[in-house]
Amino acid sequence: MKCATCKFWTGNRTDPAQGQCRRFPPATAGNVVMQGPGTIANPQGQPTPVPIYTTPTTPGDHWCGEWSVVLAL
Repeated sequence: MKCATCKFWTGNRTDPAQGQCRRFPPATAGNVVMQGPGTIANPQGQPTPVPIYTTPTTPGDHWCGEWSVVLAL
């Protein structure tokens, strides 16, 4: 029962030993302030922070209590 065999885990194309757990929706990992042409500004003219969302990256040989089998059709 490892991440690599869980239906919620998606392997990375460039590094198959790593992947993302998609058991829960992406969580906010912080904000980044965009600057330059096309930047969205607030009413005061300041750049608006944009939230960055991510899912946990895990090695395929890790495990957790949420593991669920991948069903082949």
